[in-house]
Amino acid sequence: MTSMNASELLPLLGHAADSPEIEAIFEKLETLRRPQMDDEDIEERKWYDWVLVKRKGVELGFVDQPYFHAEPEDDWGNGPLILCQAYFYNTRDGIAAYSGALPFGLDFSDSSGAARSKLQAFESTRRSHITDWWNVGAHQLMISYAPDFLSIDCVMVKLTATPLSEGERLQPALSVKDWFSLFGEEINSPLLTRSVDPLNIERRMDEDDDARTADFTRECGIELYFDLGDNCKLLKKVRPKALVLAGMKFFRARDQDARQWKGELPYGLNFEDSPPQLLSKMRNVKDARLVEYGDDKLTGYALWHAANVHLHVLYSNVENQLLRIKLTVPKHGTE
Repeated sequence: MTSMNASELLPLLGHAADSPEIEAIFEKLETLRRPQMDDEDIEERKWYDWVLVKRKGVELGFVDQPYFHAEPEDDWGNGPLILCQAYFYNTRDGIAAYSGALPFGLDFSDSSGAARSKLQAFESTRRSHITDWWNVGAHQLMISYAPDFLSIDCVMVKLTATPLSEGERLQPALSVKDWFSLFGEEINSPLLTRSVDPLNIERRMDEDDDARTADFTRECGIELYFDLGDNCKLLKKVRPKALVLAGMKFFRARDQDARQWKGELPYGLNFEDSPPQLLSKMRNVKDARLVEYGDDKLTGYALWHAANVHLHVLYSNVENQLLRIKLTVPKHGTE
């Protein structure tokens, strides 16, 4: 059976799983497994399926096309499934090393320095942390390394999901300073109501049957959190048993199916910041103290205690960019 080189897959990203071109790839991989999505997947909003061929060191990711391209939500789950990502693994538990040619002249023996040199043409797009990520034309490329960064552990190529359309965006015009000034405002205060217009907090809470969270991720990529006044350490005097604004979370595009927050972000942060850029920016914030952080293969997080507020950031360790940025007021009993 003819072997498969990774470069064959790059022009096939976006092709339907049942297309002749993808079927030819399955045959080269000598696998009978095919991606599928059933009614239970759709009900549970699982839009992806993967085909892992352990004997070949290759994993292919497929996604529902209407979902991936942000078509009307009524069409999500009505397929077809399209190829959106491919992984090429070095030896790992239960998976053989991929033996074909890697894209862009890469080799599993490359160190991070050697890999970056081979991808010098795309250096301006590189974001790095525990992995390296590049924008290589219409595709994304990610390389993960062995712990010593002296060899490659995995190469991934993928497409970028389409952001939700801007035509249905509803977003208040608020600066970070404005948000800080609204901490402690009661849920039905005229100031808060005017400030977040055209969003309607009480109506959204009634719709979602949630007494503490107003979810506007679809409208503009934000969630608002409320707590009892006597639970919060605030600069303003509040009624102890009143529900007051105690936090907000900003989302990047398509994280939890959100429209990306388009307004100002705290501390000069940007969703395109890499984790090192995040840390660098926060080192320049007076009184901000890093109290907790951690990384796993897919995501990482960092928590700062700053003057009168806590900042929690979740970031991707695949794309090496920020996913969610959360501001909350301190609670009594916390630093």
